[in-house]
Amino acid sequence: MDEETATTLPSEYLVPAVDTDDIVDGRLCTPRRFAIRTAPGVTPCDRVIEHLQRHMYRMAARGRRGTFWLPPETFHRMDLSRETLLVPRIATSPKAVRVPPGILPINHNLSIVCGEPGVLDRVEAALRSPLAAQWVRDYAPRLEGGYFSLTTTLLRKMPIDAPFA
Repeated sequence: MDEETATTLPSEYLVPAVDTDDIVDGRLCTPRRFAIRTAPGVTPCDRVIEHLQRHMYRMAARGRRGTFWLPPETFHRMDLSRETLLVPRIATSPKAVRVPPGILPINHNLSIVCGEPGVLDRVEAALRSPLAAQWVRDYAPRLEGGYFSLTTTLLRKMPIDAPFA
């Protein structure tokens, strides 16, 4: 949802959210949209329920199942207290953008979280390396317009030219 709609709902239910269109010149902009945080077995407040019911028609049929206030792809168990790397799934080369704690990366991009901040630095550097770019050109499925499809399976196989402790 956008910022204007977010002002009508209690802030304790809202989480700032970002997607690849929030990346400009390799940097993450201030989030312009929000996700509603709900959890199984916990009924949200009336204002959230009313908002969700009013906008249910916009949800894909696959999302209209079970408990209506839970999204099709829940994030209630995600630890948003850590910085993450957002890796666009469709790109001309591998790149990672830092997402600060408390912000939810949305849609079908890749999100890398690590318990040790230093390892996150090394993964980010490795993804920006010429070796990673060449590896993607050699092994990633090609899409049109010079773009490649980056998946978790592909990234797990990528050789990392960075020392890990």
